[in-house]
Amino acid sequence: MPMPTTELGGVRPSQAERKRRRPALACEQCLVPRQVAPATSNPATAASDHVAPDIVRPSHVSASVSIPPHTDPDWFTPYPSNRPDHEPILTPESLPSTSPTVTALLDRVKQLEQQLNVALQKNDASRDCAAMCRDEPREDDHTHRGLVDKTRLFGPSHWANGVTMVEGIFKFLHGVEADKTSRMYQDMERCKSLGRLIKGQRVPALTSIVIGKSIPQKDLADQLVDAYLRTFESVYRVVHIPSFKAEYERYWVDPSAANESFVVLLQLCMAIGAAFQDDTFSLRTIATQWIYEAQVWLMLPCEKSKMSIVGLQILCLLHLAKNTTNIGSDLTWISAGALLRTAMYMGLHEDPKCIAKMSAFRAEMRRRLWATILEILLASSISSGGPPLISPMDYDTEPPANVDDEQLIEDAESAFPVPKPSEVYTQMSVPRAMLETFQVRLVVAKHINDIRANASYNETLRVNADLTASLQGMMRQLKKLHEGGELSSFQLRYVEYTTWRFFIVLHRPALARALRNPVYYFSRKVCVDTCLLLANSMFVAPKSLARLASPAATPSDMDVQRLFINCAGSYRSTMVQGGMILGMEYLLVLRENSGFHATGAVGGGTAELRETIDAVKPWCAKRVRAGDTNMKSYLAFVWLSAQIDCFERGLSSEETDAFTVEAVETEISKCHDWLKTLAGCEETSVAGEMAFDMAQDIDFDDLGGFDKMSDWDWGDLSASQGFNSSFDVNGAFGDDNIP
Repeated sequence: MPMPTTELGGVRPSQAERKRRRPALACEQCLVPRQVAPATSNPATAASDHVAPDIVRPSHVSASVSIPPHTDPDWFTPYPSNRPDHEPILTPESLPSTSPTVTALLDRVKQLEQQLNVALQKNDASRDCAAMCRDEPREDDHTHRGLVDKTRLFGPSHWANGVTMVEGIFKFLHGVEADKTSRMYQDMERCKSLGRLIKGQRVPALTSIVIGKSIPQKDLADQLVDAYLRTFESVYRVVHIPSFKAEYERYWVDPSAANESFVVLLQLCMAIGAAFQDDTFSLRTIATQWIYEAQVWLMLPCEKSKMSIVGLQILCLLHLAKNTTNIGSDLTWISAGALLRTAMYMGLHEDPKCIAKMSAFRAEMRRRLWATILEILLASSISSGGPPLISPMDYDTEPPANVDDEQLIEDAESAFPVPKPSEVYTQMSVPRAMLETFQVRLVVAKHINDIRANASYNETLRVNADLTASLQGMMRQLKKLHEGGELSSFQLRYVEYTTWRFFIVLHRPALARALRNPVYYFSRKVCVDTCLLLANSMFVAPKSLARLASPAATPSDMDVQRLFINCAGSYRSTMVQGGMILGMEYLLVLRENSGFHATGAVGGGTAELRETIDAVKPWCAKRVRAGDTNMKSYLAFVWLSAQIDCFERGLSSEETDAFTVEAVETEISKCHDWLKTLAGCEETSVAGEMAFDMAQDIDFDDLGGFDKMSDWDWGDLSASQGFNSSFDVNGAFGDDNIP
C-alpha cells in the first residue's frame, strides 16, 4: 500500500511521530524524556554521545577553530533515524520563503556569523602571544622559584635571584677562589679577617648588657629622637608623638623612675635616628648596643606582659632598627611573622568597634599599628622572597583616620575627632596613601612568591596594569602635598622607593627570557626604567647628586642619602640589584649594536645608562667607609665597569681578563685601607677569627651574595638557575600609658 505523501513530495509522518518545521537544535534522543538510568550507567553519557548536526555552519569558520569536522569519528556518532532513506531532509532552503520563523532564523545566523568573525579577530593577538609563550621550555617554569643557600631558600623576589643573571661575575670569583696563591685571593682574605674583627667589636657581651645604662647626654638624645620622628615615624606610624614627647621629658626629670618598657622604646628610636646623624654612621656601635638590649628585654619573663600596645611598638621599632644597623637584616621576615601573629593574638586584625568598647584614642592607635605591621610584613616578604602569609580575608580593620596626633586625646571621655579631607595633609597622609595601595602590592608578592601562584605572563601584565594605576593615583596625591611644602622630600622619596621596586619584583622573573623572546620585551623595559628612576630617587644617579650640591637641597634630602648609604637590608640590595640590571642592559645594547647603527637602550639613552652604572660604584664605596663590611658589592661593580670598558675598546678575551684582574686588585687594596680605618688597629688573622667567634648573628648582607667568602658553590649556583643570558656577564588591648 503506498504511503501518503505531503505537498512537498515527502512521506507524511504518523501523528505519533510528528515532525516540526523548524530545524532541530538537539538530537532526538536528547529531546525524548528519559527513564531513570540504572545505577551502573552514567546519566550524562547518552546525551554526550549524541551531538546535533550543524544545520547551518558559517562558511568562513574553520572546523579546527570551533566546530570539528563530521568525518571525525570521535566527535560525531550517527544515530538511528525513523526517516526512510528516500525521505528528503528538511533544510531552511527547502521551506517556504514566506515562513517568518525561517527568515528570523536566517537573520539570526548571519548575525552570529558576524559576531563570531569579530571575536576571532580580537583573539588573534592573544593566540599569537600564547603560541610564542608556549615555545619556552617547560623547565623554565621553575627557574624563578628561587635559589638555596645552606639552609635557606631565597624566594623569587629575593635580590640575589636577579644578580645571578650576570653569570660572568660568578665565574670570575670562582676562579679567584680556586687559586689560593694569587695576590687577589690573599688580599680578599685579609679583608675578610678585618670584616670579622669589625663585626666582633660591635657585638656587646651578653653579661655587659644592662638596660638603660648607655643613654647619651640629652643634647645628643634630642637630636637622635628628632631624627627618628622626622624620618621613619613620618612613614610608619608607631608612637603617639605628643604622648611620647611628654614621657620623654618626664624621663629626663627622673631617669630612675622611668618605666623600663619606655626606656627600651626610647633607645630603639635613637638607634634608628643614629643612622641620620652623619654620613659615616659614627654611632653604629651604640645603636647596636641598644638593639641587643631590646632583644634581651623581650626575652625576660614574663612574656605575657610584653603582649601590650607598648610591646607591639617595641617589636615594630626593633624590626626597623635591625634593617638600619644591619643586625640580622636578612632574617627579618621571620620576626615579621612573629610580629603579625602577636598582633592578631591581641585582636588588631579586627576593627576595634567590633570586639570591645574602647576610647577613640586606643582604637585609632590600634588601627595605626595594624597598618604599620602590614607594611612591615609585605616589605619583609619582598626582601626575603618568602610568601606574605596574609590575605585581605584575614582582617577587617578599617584604615586609620586622616587626623593629626594633636586631635587624638588620651581620654576615655573624648569623642572621636572629625577626620580631615584626604587632600588635606596630616601626619597620617603618607601611611594612609600607602595603605590604599597595599592590596595591589600584596597581589604582586603573592603572584611572585606563593608556591602555587599563577606564573602566566598574561597574569603578570594584568597585575602590572593594576599596580601602575594604583601607584599613579597615590603619587599624584603625594606630589601635590610635596609641591605645597607639606610633604618632606624624605617622605616622598621613601614612598617611591618602597612602591616602585614592586615593578622590578614583578617583572624580574621574565627578564632573563626577554633576552631571547621578544614577547617579554615589556618586562625588560619596565625593569630598566624602574632602575633608572630608583637611582635618581635614592640620590645615586649623577642628576640627583647634583641636586644635593645645589642651594635647593634640604636637610630632608640629606636624610634620604644617608638612609641608603648607612642602612642595610633592602636599602642596600635594591640598588645593587638595580645596578646589575642596568649593567646587563648596557652590555646587551653594546652587543646588539656592535654590527648595526646604534639605536639606544630600552630605558633611555646609553649615556644615561653608563653614567648611572658608573655612579653605583662610588655609592658602594661610601657604604664601606660608613661601616658596611660588605665589600663585595663594590668589587662587583668594579668588575662590571671593567667589562664594559673592555667591550667598548674591542679588547680580546685574554686582554679583558688581564684588565679586569688588574682593576679588581687595585680596588681591593682600597677596600683593605678603608676596613683598617674602621677597625682602628692593625689586623691579624688570629684576632679576626677570635672576633668572629664573638659575633652572634650571621647576615646574608655580610656573608652571602656574590662573594667568594661565602660557602656557595659558584659553579652550581648560576647553572642551577637555568638562565641563558645572551652574554656572559599591659593587657590585651594596651597599656595605660601609650607613648
